[in-house]
Amino acid sequence: MAAQFACFGSLSVAGFHVAVQARTAADRCGDDPFVIAVGDLDIPARWEFRTSGLWAEQVCEQPDVHWSYGLEAFALQIDEPDELLRRGYGLRTPLGWELDFEVESIRPGRPPANGPESADGEPPGVVEQVGVLEGLMLVGSDEFPVAGPARRIHVWGDRRFVTDALDDRSDIAAAGNVGAAQLHHVLLPTPIGVWTVDVP
Repeated sequence: MAAQFACFGSLSVAGFHVAVQARTAADRCGDDPFVIAVGDLDIPARWEFRTSGLWAEQVCEQPDVHWSYGLEAFALQIDEPDELLRRGYGLRTPLGWELDFEVESIRPGRPPANGPESADGEPPGVVEQVGVLEGLMLVGSDEFPVAGPARRIHVWGDRRFVTDALDDRSDIAAAGNVGAAQLHHVLLPTPIGVWTVDVP
């Protein structure tokens, strides 16, 4: 799974984006990924997003140690990786989770290719936290335990810096070329471009 909580200050909007591949439950859920892409939310006072069919939050329980995540939403199960860039058709399915992320190590990010300053002159930054994610995921009427290694990447700065930083540090990347989509990627529209999420 991959989830993105984002505030786009220059555009005065927030976004929430998710791609989930229920690989261990394919017999019950099917092989196609579940996605959420909402890019027109009001910027919240804290990391809690609410709109029709969506409640999502991330809470820092203990700085640099413990984050918790909650989700109650409707997702679309799609059978084409670029479906949300076209018609946006899919099977509407309840999706939720109660997850805890425990940090094991913190890696300050190296500056992306565009240099140490963002285009607007503000000092940008990247921090990667590596650890373990545990909890429950709900897909439709089914509930699954979740446990395994995880990463949390915090990026701040202008649009160019953020897209370069995500592209430079993970298989979860902001990408401009949607023509190169492959079946193991899902393309999610965001206010600053297309986010390519690897869901093998």
